[in-house]
Amino acid sequence: MIFSLVILSLIIFFFLWILFGPLDFVANTFKEEYYFQLRKVFRISIIFDEDEIVFLNIRVFVIGFNIHPLQILTNPKEKKKGGKKKKKKEKRKRLQRIRTLQNMGLFALRLTWRTARTFKLRKLKLNIDTNNVVANAYLIPIFTILNGNRTQLSVNYSGQIGVHIVYENSVFLILRAVIKSYLKHRKHKLKF
Repeated sequence: MIFSLVILSLIIFFFLWILFGPLDFVANTFKEEYYFQLRKVFRISIIFDEDEIVFLNIRVFVIGFNIHPLQILTNPKEKKKGGKKKKKKEKRKRLQRIRTLQNMGLFALRLTWRTARTFKLRKLKLNIDTNNVVANAYLIPIFTILNGNRTQLSVNYSGQIGVHIVYENSVFLILRAVIKSYLKHRKHKLKF
C-alpha cells in the first residue's frame, strides 16, 4: 500500500514537473550552443558540424542519440502509382487545406502573439564591435544605461560579435495561451 502510494506520488510529481517545470530556450553564439530543454528531463541541441552541416542531439534523462534531419530529407521515397481519380481527390484536399488556412490566419497570428508573450527573458548578453571607433564610443554610454540584472551589453574593439540569450517558459503557460486563443477564436467565429 505504501509502496504504491510512493510510486503514484512520484508519477504525479513527474507530470507536474513536466507541466510547470521551466523550459529553457538558449542561443549562445560565444560557445556555439543552441538548445531547448526541460531541466532534468530532456534536452534537444542543434549542433553544426562541417561534415554533417547540422544534426540534432536529443537527450532524454541520461539516454542520448543523434538525428540527422538532412539525411532524412534527402533519402528518395518510392513513388506511388495512381490514376486521375487520386489526382482529383488530392487537388480537392489541397483546396480545402488552403481555405482552412485562410480562415485560420487570424487565429494563427493571435496564437503566436499570445504564446510569444508567455516567454520571459532570463538573460541577454551582447558583446558587439561595429568596426567603427566613433560608433563604439557612442554605444558605451547607451549600453551602460541599459545594463541590468538580466542584460549585459558591452562593446569591444577586437572585432568580435556574440550573443547569449536565455528565454524561459513552461508547458502550462503555453497550453493556457493555446486554449485561450482557441476559445476566443471559437467565440468570434460563432458571432459571424
